[in-house]
Amino acid sequence: MPTYNRDEIVIQGMTLNNKRFRPSDWAERLCGILSSFDHGHRLSYHQWVRPVLIQEIRCVSIDKQLQQISPAAFKFLLDFARDNDLRVIEGEDFLSKPQKYQMVENREPLPCSDTPQKNKIEPVSPNTFSSESESIFWRELDVTESNIAFTAFQQQYANLHDMAQFEQLLLLQQAQGYRLIGVFEKDTQNAVAVCGYRIYADFYSGHYLKIDDIAGYHCSLTDQHINLILSALQQIAVKEHCSAIMASTTIALDNPLHHFYLKHGFKLFSHQYSLSISST
Repeated sequence: MPTYNRDEIVIQGMTLNNKRFRPSDWAERLCGILSSFDHGHRLSYHQWVRPVLIQEIRCVSIDKQLQQISPAAFKFLLDFARDNDLRVIEGEDFLSKPQKYQMVENREPLPCSDTPQKNKIEPVSPNTFSSESESIFWRELDVTESNIAFTAFQQQYANLHDMAQFEQLLLLQQAQGYRLIGVFEKDTQNAVAVCGYRIYADFYSGHYLKIDDIAGYHCSLTDQHINLILSALQQIAVKEHCSAIMASTTIALDNPLHHFYLKHGFKLFSHQYSLSISST
């Protein structure tokens, strides 16, 4: 039987509508994002974050000390649970009322394999939509799918050198509300395009969705990719009660996003300035 205490918070691998969360190793993959190498050069989980199996349900146990040591990491984990409609339970409640969190009669069995069915990619986020064409669709990327975004963004940003650097920057951005969607084609495992965005609010524009990054995966972005991404973002913006979608790009003349944005009705309405900070 796993040990957990009153000073821990448990993210249970069950959604609020009693569905088992997928994939079955989500807890290990989520904890793996915060893992590091120990003195013996072995990869180990974070001291205050660990995967556990409680009552046949995969969970992530978080010591409350993490909130003091790393507020960004603590918020990141709770945001993950919220975004995926997962149960978040106080350790004290888990200990005093264990029967309350047992599997119910309509429970789903653990899959024999996480291998997706032919011609189907299993989503790990509830925010999944299809395009009008059955051959291409989009879905939100889970935090454990950073490898999908890394390959695309590495081709676009020369300063991204390795996965460890990318995951560190991604974790910091996700703590600030950064989210990713991927565009997938039928019979493929990798995204053909990825888009990073956030929900912002300011005095001038009010509540809006801002596109931070768009990149293709081993291919150039096409009108079909952009159309689907913008359609997805519009659905998200409506759900988040945003009044506009905004985007920023570099001023390089060969940047194809200039053409895509203007073609799809975006207006050029501001300048963005940058001041480099010297370390000396």
